[in-house]
Amino acid sequence: MQDTAVKILGKKKKSWEKDWISEDTLKLAAERKQLKATRRDSTEKSKHYNYLCRQIKKSANSDWENFIMDICHRIDLDYRKNKIREVYSGIKQITGSSAPRTATVKDNNGTVLKEAADIENRWREYFQSLYNVKNPVDMTVLSELQPAVIPPVL
Repeated sequence: MQDTAVKILGKKKKSWEKDWISEDTLKLAAERKQLKATRRDSTEKSKHYNYLCRQIKKSANSDWENFIMDICHRIDLDYRKNKIREVYSGIKQITGSSAPRTATVKDNNGTVLKEAADIENRWREYFQSLYNVKNPVDMTVLSELQPAVIPPVL
């Protein structure tokens, strides 16, 4: 039953498998995984294991290059069709996610801080001034208040 499901639906990729890795590379990796346990039995197995490692590396590099070239080709076609959104999404896919921007931090005098230690000290000063405010409540007023009478619960 499981074989029929695999034939009809296909094999689901595992979460760690990348989209750009070909089936041939995955087959080589599976073969290497099986050989890994017995590679120390003989020098022939060890040599074959090392050969598979090199082949996987070459195949993965080739797969990555093909993946990038396909994206570049798609970007070129989208640019010619004036599909700017797809062009930018393709560029973002190649370059990866961008690092979050940090807003500029200024000190009390208005000069921009560049050193990480200076920025950290400025944030520390800011939060200390924000949360360490003197209590404006007059204690004499509190002492003049009459205690509230709470009725008993029956």
